[in-house]
Parts: sequence; C-alpha cells; structure tokens
Amino acid sequence: MNPSHRTATGLDREVMWVSLLDSDGQHLPEEIDRFLAAVTCATHQTFLIGNRMNNLAGMPFIRRVVNRYMSSQISRLCGQDIPDTQCGFRMVDRHLAPELLSGGNRFEYETEVLIIASRKGYRIESVPITTVYSDQVSKIHPMRDALRFLKLMWRYRKGQHSHVVAEN
Repeated sequence: MNPSHRTATGLDREVMWVSLLDSDGQHLPEEIDRFLAAVTCATHQTFLIGNRMNNLAGMPFIRRVVNRYMSSQISRLCGQDIPDTQCGFRMVDRHLAPELLSGGNRFEYETEVLIIASRKGYRIESVPITTVYSDQVSKIHPMRDALRFLKLMWRYRKGQHSHVVAEN
C-alpha cells in the first residue's frame, strides 16, 4: 500500500478498527454506534458487516432476490452465515484493512473481501442496520455484474483466485 494512502486512512496510527462505508447514500453513518457496540463483544478476529435483511420494506424486490441468492452462495463458500453480503457498511480489524483496501473492482469487491477474511480465519458477524433506498438510478449492470460474480465464485471454488494474501 502506498505510504500516503496509509496516512490518509489512519492505518499508520494505533487504531484498532477501521470503518468502511459506501458513498452511495444507502447507509446511515450515525449507525456506526451499532458497530462499536458489536466490537466490544468481539472475542475473536472479527469482520463486522451491516445487515439490511431484517427490514426489507424499503428494498426493491429484485435487489432482495439477488441479494438473498448471492448471500447464500457466498455464505457457502465462506463457511459462515452472512445474511447481507452486499452491504457496504463494514468494520474490520485494522490488520486486515490494508489487504481489503487492495481488493477487487466494482461489485465483486464486496464478495472478495468476505472470502479473504473468512479464509484468514475471521468470524464474519452481522450488525442490523436501516435499509435506505432512494430514487437514484442503480449503477448495477445485471448481466455484466452477474457474469463477474459467477467468474469470481468459480475462481475461488477452484482455488484459482489471483489475490495475493498478505502476511499479518
């Protein structure tokens, strides 16, 4: 990782946890308190991820279906139950953060970081958060992104992933 990037992210300081939050407006930053509460209960190397699946009223139907399918497939690959694998509100141990910040591109990034964390022995725990959707046009390209997802899943299932795992 570029040294100036480390400083910008605070990874050169003695922070214990790093929050990752998509900038698409689908998450409420003030809900970070929910993650901080979960951190105090963590007894193992933990990767926290938001879970919007407890309140689906605001989530478009197609997103619900796709998210549930993807979450079931990724959960199987990770060997852990992860109800909302596509949620962009996350909190990770600072030692894992540099590796995650150098992950994949576009929407497969959300998936790849979960696989990396689980293979490094991190417990992935869900934190209930609010579902927020506006009338903005989605940047998801269904066919292209589905193919990218399937390709990523195939690579990891066959052990042919190209991501280099950094040592702690």
